[in-house]
Amino acid sequence: MSKKKKLPWREYRKAVETPFLRVMRHISFWLFLLLYLALLYFLYRVGVWFYHYCEESFILYEGGQIDLALEKSLRELNEADALTLRSLLDSEAPQVTSFDDGESLLMEQYVTLSEKELTAKERHGVTTDGHSYTLLADGAPVGEFRIVSVGQELRLGLLQVDEWAYDGGSVEFSYEPHDYTFVVPEGFQILVNGIALDESYRTGEEELPKVFSVVDAYHHMPRLQEYRIEGIIRTPQIQILDNLGNPVEAELSDGAIRLDCLWSESEPDDAHRELAISMAQLWANYTLRDAEWDQLRVILIPNSTLWTQVNDSRWDRRYIDAHTLIGYENVAVTEFVSYGEDCFSCRVTMDRTVKVDKTQQLVTDNFDMRFYFVRLPVSGEPNWFIADMQGV
Repeated sequence: MSKKKKLPWREYRKAVETPFLRVMRHISFWLFLLLYLALLYFLYRVGVWFYHYCEESFILYEGGQIDLALEKSLRELNEADALTLRSLLDSEAPQVTSFDDGESLLMEQYVTLSEKELTAKERHGVTTDGHSYTLLADGAPVGEFRIVSVGQELRLGLLQVDEWAYDGGSVEFSYEPHDYTFVVPEGFQILVNGIALDESYRTGEEELPKVFSVVDAYHHMPRLQEYRIEGIIRTPQIQILDNLGNPVEAELSDGAIRLDCLWSESEPDDAHRELAISMAQLWANYTLRDAEWDQLRVILIPNSTLWTQVNDSRWDRRYIDAHTLIGYENVAVTEFVSYGEDCFSCRVTMDRTVKVDKTQQLVTDNFDMRFYFVRLPVSGEPNWFIADMQGV
């Protein structure tokens, strides 16, 4: 019995394979190849995505560090102007007097703060949702601010990415109040930042100038009065107006101004000028024995110091030879100051010329005195009197 010979696989497949199977075999090969390539492309895309996801995760993780959030917050604070700083850092306006503007003072502090380098130092006691920092301006602590977490995301199952945001802050500004003292004549007006000081700012301290020591017994003369204001923060604009409403130069020294001046002068009217000249000439005539006591006494206050001196003949009267009055020249009334309707002072200057009867020589006497006149109701209707005289 002969042994059946086995056909090789390829020959056997050709012997039994139908045309249909042959077509299907070719289709299966290309389909498998296509699926294989598609799988490779899918794995490639997944790899690329995963790579970028990992890269993005690490970038987000690194960017979510609190140090970078702090750096960003400080950069925003340092680049901000005064108005922006005020919106980022709260602060209360100072309690001020009526002479200061609290809002203006506060904005000045923000302007100053915007010109400084702002840094931070982490404070102890970090909260669960954020970090608290001490704000430093040029190295000096001025306030605090916070950075809080506003979101969290877990990446790759390991990395917790935090999103930080500035959560506001506050600053405390220091204000140094100052006190000011003013000593000015009564009737002067003190303006501090445009606000006039009223009687409530007077301390009660006052001083009568020595030049008024005699006349003050018959008419109230202006004292030097003291005013005081306290708690002013900004150096004030100070203006002092005299009794006529004119500005007076005044220098502030160690928080004080003292004006030892008297009331300001003005131009006398004709009535006051004629009154001063007539009384001054009568007095000049008396000193040169051209007028007697009975003529002079009517212009002196009865029983006053001046009246008593003249009546007791203790006033210095000059003695010259018999003479004839020639007249008065260069008569002037200057330095006129009105202290109200019933008192004024002025300086009277004039040259009085006489001729000596024996030698026929002309002698000129220069007269220069300051008079204080008051109007008093003596023996009936008010009359004008000489209350005091002072040599110039």
